[in-house]
Amino acid sequence: MEQMLKDRREWVNEQKQMNNGKIPEDIKPFYDRFNRETPLSPEEEAAKKAAEEEEGGKKKKKGEKKKEKKKKGKKGKKEEDDGAGAIAKIGPSEVIQRFDEQYNDFNEEWVNRDETENYKQEHDVALAKTEVMPMLEEEYKTSVDDMIKMELGNMKLLSGVKSKGKKKKGKKKGKKKKKGKKKGLKLKGFKMIKDLSPKEILVQLIQNKIVKKIPPQVMTDFIGEFNYIHSMLDDIKFTPYDPSMALIRQLVTEYIVFPLGSELVKARFPEYVRSFLFYGPPGTGKTLVVRAITNETNSIFFDMSPVNIDGKYQGKKEEEKMVASVMVTAKEYQPSIIYIDECEKVFPAKKKGKKKGAKKKKSDPSNPARIKKVMAQWRTKFMDEKTRITIIGCTSEPEEGSKKEFKKFFDKTIYFPFPDYTTRRLMWKSFIEKFKGKLR
Repeated sequence: MEQMLKDRREWVNEQKQMNNGKIPEDIKPFYDRFNRETPLSPEEEAAKKAAEEEEGGKKKKKGEKKKEKKKKGKKGKKEEDDGAGAIAKIGPSEVIQRFDEQYNDFNEEWVNRDETENYKQEHDVALAKTEVMPMLEEEYKTSVDDMIKMELGNMKLLSGVKSKGKKKKGKKKGKKKKKGKKKGLKLKGFKMIKDLSPKEILVQLIQNKIVKKIPPQVMTDFIGEFNYIHSMLDDIKFTPYDPSMALIRQLVTEYIVFPLGSELVKARFPEYVRSFLFYGPPGTGKTLVVRAITNETNSIFFDMSPVNIDGKYQGKKEEEKMVASVMVTAKEYQPSIIYIDECEKVFPAKKKGKKKGAKKKKSDPSNPARIKKVMAQWRTKFMDEKTRITIIGCTSEPEEGSKKEFKKFFDKTIYFPFPDYTTRRLMWKSFIEKFKGKLR
């Protein structure tokens, strides 16, 4: 800290000498002085110009080569395009690469470490210093900069110069007060449950069969292999294809199981995803995967499907209370999964030619769309990067739902197709062996 103060005070004196005794306005130019380029000598400028001319000639040659490549055909374009083929090609994703880096760091630093004399398992002082020093330096910088700013302000007062920042600060304070008045938004339904403890709310949800105990499943129950043929095709973007079962298993594990199952992984996860949409024909394993996620992450399962909430929480604004109860309990007892089966009924598409009398009221307890707006509000304002809550919607009729509302509510979508030949063959083999059958 003493060295930092000395450097900054010397810089202030230099600035005063250069500017005829004028005191610097702020400490920011102290950091910017390293970013300024030093003027080049005449010899260096001549060498720089010669190098630029050579680079210009090389660029022209490259441009001619590119024109020749364009004439060859569309093959080059297909290889460069990022589309459906990028999803199907097998390889480590961003999540796996991040884990590999951390695993390599662990191997280099800790695996071959000699701990024979460290009986008490004390910390390594040198390693702790290298980890902590950058953080301490940042703290010292902020405190030293504050001290220098105070000194600059005192110098201005002694010299008789009025500080320009005081009036502006007063205006800013007034603006902050006005903003504070606007920030009075509260989530719908929270007032109805604020006097209840999370345990009491959980009991109510269990009694209404919204919190359920589901049959145990594991991710390996979703049987299937990679589609190697599609991954080797060059023109995969222009060829219709379905994602393989192994690819679906990989995506679900990386984007849902890892962040839900571990707080550490959640903190280091590169992409924050709150909600998923599983869509595909009936019987393709969507519900099985949801059960496997719940079992492997040891999550609480909240069933908000239209069939399950039909007729429950009857009365004015009871749907707000139901959603608030689910969200508050999910956060208290996280990790949690909120499951919405047949979600096309919750986000229905507008149909033309339908009579007004046939429409159900929003407050009707048999209307699945009554939770739509409340769920959207709680999802955006209550769920953040630290909450380990995932909303999973399933549908076998996505065409019946609103595409616009699906895109707005669900962060990512995963398509579940019918199993291909290799997957069916593997399924038959595993099922026969499971029931002690013999294959010849």
